[in-house]
Amino acid sequence: MILILGIFWTIYGITGLFGFCKIPQNFKNKPWTKQYTRYLGISWIMAGIPWIILYFVFEKWDIGIATQALLMIVCSAPSIIYNFLLDRNYKNKND
Repeated sequence: MILILGIFWTIYGITGLFGFCKIPQNFKNKPWTKQYTRYLGISWIMAGIPWIILYFVFEKWDIGIATQALLMIVCSAPSIIYNFLLDRNYKNKND
């Protein structure tokens, strides 16, 4: 499941770089929409690639479930923080 999610998020992020990402309705048709969509694509890639790497790490080494969960959280944190700051920045532009 980790590999599938990682691949999906990475592919979705790549499509976001080309402007094909689902975004909130109130962010559409603004002068900065295209830039926001690209940045959103970057955040999906930041989530997907670490999960793909984690899949191979988990396959190679016998790591406990608690450690796996902690590694998934740590690897997802940069994407979550980036997305939070991105949304906060563009919500301020939207007002």
